[in-house]
Amino acid sequence: MKTISLRSGIITMIIILIVSTVVRIFGPVVCDSIVQKGFAMDIVAPYYGHISFGIRVIKSLGLIVLGILMAQIDRNHTLSIWGGRLMAIGGVISLVYAIIVFISLNTSIFLASAPVRATFNIIENVLWWSALIMIACYYNKNDFIRSAIICVVIGLIINGHYVWSLLTQENYNSNYVMGCFTSLIGLTLILIYFFKWLKFTQTELPPMPK
Repeated sequence: MKTISLRSGIITMIIILIVSTVVRIFGPVVCDSIVQKGFAMDIVAPYYGHISFGIRVIKSLGLIVLGILMAQIDRNHTLSIWGGRLMAIGGVISLVYAIIVFISLNTSIFLASAPVRATFNIIENVLWWSALIMIACYYNKNDFIRSAIICVVIGLIINGHYVWSLLTQENYNSNYVMGCFTSLIGLTLILIYFFKWLKFTQTELPPMPK
């Protein structure tokens, strides 16, 4: 039953990740198209912001649930327990950050300054990357571990530039094409990881407890 729940959680997260990336890439294009048809940007933008917030909340909750499921799949193995816990904690951090950004965008209370955004980004990704590595090591399959390492390396490059842009006040969002490209790379790599994870939950026996 635990394995079936974990598989369902992985499949759900795959769907959420795809939807999240599609909204991130095509959302601004759709908004511009609507504005060109005569709608005011100050009316369209809040709708897009609310949709983005909702997807971010769903994604965060999905990570929390998936992390809890992973932590429970093998209570005798440290990598399973802590890989799941770190993923769940990362989901909590992501949820808190989403709420902070939402409050900043919809009230006069400005909480999401560049240092705050950079700090949350670093903490969230360190937890996320650590969880990916631990979970891959739990299954002890070389191709799965390689996928995790590639995700971490590319993630470091992409998010490292994002944090640098925040702290140096460079206009990171000016190159829309580059942002779409990096989003697609990130999505492709993490989907490869998740499909491998799904495969191993279906075909592989769990490793011996450590």
